[in-house]
Amino acid sequence: MGIRNSKKTCILERLDLMVRWSLVNNRQGYSSEETIPPLNRENGTVATINQKKADLLANKFAAKMQVPDPERQPPYLAPSTVSRMTAVGIHQVEVLQLLKTLDTSKAVGPDKVSPRLLRSCADLFAPPLTCLFQLGLDQGMWPSLWKMADVVPVHNKKSRSVVGNYRPVSVLSITGKIIES
Repeated sequence: MGIRNSKKTCILERLDLMVRWSLVNNRQGYSSEETIPPLNRENGTVATINQKKADLLANKFAAKMQVPDPERQPPYLAPSTVSRMTAVGIHQVEVLQLLKTLDTSKAVGPDKVSPRLLRSCADLFAPPLTCLFQLGLDQGMWPSLWKMADVVPVHNKKSRSVVGNYRPVSVLSITGKIIES
């Protein structure tokens, strides 16, 4: 009898933990729900598997982003000023203010850092982020995750099962956006 009760208690505790993590993930913008319905292919078949739907959307978005001549050199632009920027200072007070005013409804970017976490712990994150931002400016180097984006399909109009009715939206790193501010 005792083993059964302890087994039952263990299962309930595990379920409780799973529910809590599910809530945490949901609050941070992670979801296991499917948001894209089956998509029609040009040949009349239907893509129902997530990977196939992702491939269809990726191919459509990539086709829109083709550069006609990728090897062509960009045109020369003459400098519009003779002065140069010497040093840029990042101040902790400014970083703290930006963290405290973050929009917590924004999506989590490729670095998986939640704006809700950054805002709620702004006092803790402001000093190291200020140092990191200043170091990046001084050395002219940025973490690669701040340069990346997650491309998310957003439904435009009409039928949700037509690939052409989606547009790409780039979800950027919140931390990378802070330095741009």
